[in-house]
Parts: sequence; C-alpha cells; structure tokens
Amino acid sequence: MFESTNRATFADFFPDDKEAAFANLILLSGGSAAVGFLAFPSLTDTYAKRWVMAAMTAVSGCIAMVCLFAAFRINEQDKINREKGETNKLIQSP
Repeated sequence: MFESTNRATFADFFPDDKEAAFANLILLSGGSAAVGFLAFPSLTDTYAKRWVMAAMTAVSGCIAMVCLFAAFRINEQDKINREKGETNKLIQSP
C-alpha cells in the first residue's frame, strides 16, 4: 500500500518529468536501505545502542514530516504558477 501511494505522489509532484521522478524515488529508496544496512547492525549490541538507533529513526521521521509539509506547499504553489502560465522560478534553464 505504501509503495503505490508513494509512486502516485511522485507522479503528481512531477507531472512533466515522470521518468526522472521515478528514478529519484528508486535512488532515495536504495539510499535509505543502504544507510540502514550500514548503520544499524553496529548499533544492536547493547541496550544503550538500541536507544541510539531509536533516536536516529525518530529524528529522521521528524525531519521527513517537516520536509513533507514543505514539499506539499511548494507543489501547491507550483500548480498555481502553472495555471497562471508562469514558469518554475526555482528551475530555469539558462
């Protein structure tokens, strides 16, 4: 269920460049799996290290929520600009 919702969100956020959006999704998914694979095995030896692992997960979850709200605001502004016929001010070709 998560995967289909996540892909639909990426498709909505990048309507003009879906191939790049899905490539970015795969890169983010693989990168997060690699970080977990490399970081978490060395942190499971003691009870204190488990707290470090839990704190890392909680902090990354909080950062993700803040970034999600920012992404939705940017996407809404981008939709409004596209309806007005304006180009994206963040990404302009030289």
